[in-house]
Amino acid sequence: MRLLYGHDAEVERFVASLVPGCPEGFGASRCVGVIDKDGRLIAGWAWHGWNPHAGTIEFSGASISPRWMTRKILHELFAYAFDGVGCQMIVTRNSASNARLHKQLADFGFTRIEFPRLFGRNEDGVVWHLTDTAWKQSRYYVEAKSANAA
Repeated sequence: MRLLYGHDAEVERFVASLVPGCPEGFGASRCVGVIDKDGRLIAGWAWHGWNPHAGTIEFSGASISPRWMTRKILHELFAYAFDGVGCQMIVTRNSASNARLHKQLADFGFTRIEFPRLFGRNEDGVVWHLTDTAWKQSRYYVEAKSANAA
């Protein structure tokens, strides 16, 4: 698998088609896709809502296969925001019912904040955030840094 850069419109359409309630996309965004060994787009992240004054950015992601989620790819995605863009915090929003994603985000060190009705009258939401400090203390960052140094 490899990351796909420079195809923002294609990756944004892919992600928006899989994220409920986002048929219009994410506005100004930079997108990164994940291509499988057969050259198919199987996952994508849209980085949007960049606030350079605060150093924050939001991401939305989606996939058609869980196989894309390797430590190396995740490290590259987070490094893009923290090292490439210079963010001090990344944020993502999702349904309160998405237990599988919540477990993954918590494992990466994201902090959870719940909001009633964030996605409508009958759907609560969760906003997750990860600071650059928490990221650099995570085992994923430390493991990747150690692997690159070897």
